[in-house]
Amino acid sequence: MAERRSVIDHAKAEIDAIKTIIAAEDRHKLEAHLEAVRELERQLAFQESAGSLSCSIPELQDEVGVYDERFRIDGENMMSLIVQGLACDRARVGTLMWSGAADNTVFTTKGLSIAHHALTHGGIGAEAKAQGRNLVTEWYAERFAYFLTKLKSVPEGDGSMLDNTFIIWTSEHSNENNVEHNRTNIPFVSAGRAGGSVNTGQFFDFSNDRRGHGDMYVTAAHALGFTDIDSFGIPDACKGPLPGVLV
Repeated sequence: MAERRSVIDHAKAEIDAIKTIIAAEDRHKLEAHLEAVRELERQLAFQESAGSLSCSIPELQDEVGVYDERFRIDGENMMSLIVQGLACDRARVGTLMWSGAADNTVFTTKGLSIAHHALTHGGIGAEAKAQGRNLVTEWYAERFAYFLTKLKSVPEGDGSMLDNTFIIWTSEHSNENNVEHNRTNIPFVSAGRAGGSVNTGQFFDFSNDRRGHGDMYVTAAHALGFTDIDSFGIPDACKGPLPGVLV
């Protein structure tokens, strides 16, 4: 137990004695140094409880293959960095944007020969284009599942990192009713329980009670304990957390 005590607590008597004989300027420097040491101790304690005391650089994949395969590898490498950053408590939030809105990736591994962007314009109601968009969505869904699997593989507390995280997957438009660049009924997929604050395994349809996308981010903030946040983006477009999502 003595070996596991805080370095600062272990040397408290000596530190207090030094504070009485050094100048005020030096005391400020000492306090800043002690706070830095205390923060390091807190990070180590968190990592140990999470089962990830060893914070090494993740092994990244080499970028090889056809374009969408290299696209996949780049994204999965970013996911590995995000997971490792969370596991080492070097970050608490991660964001991954796969591409800009006018994405010209051709998903040849899904048997497509038309770029993603072209599938969302010009007769987008045609069956071939609709099927193409479904295959692209399937490709991204597989990447989402990959990320969740990585989170689930990291032990944390009584479960996994996935249990203590809240993840949102979405796009910037919906093509609802075959309208190009439509911004209504945009689907959001979430995963993770945020430490038990989220009701999982549910489907919500807000088409009859339109909610701004900011409400999704307000919901995420409340799930993570920031219950004082009541709007995101344009305040007048927010109604608050989405009903039924939080425990």
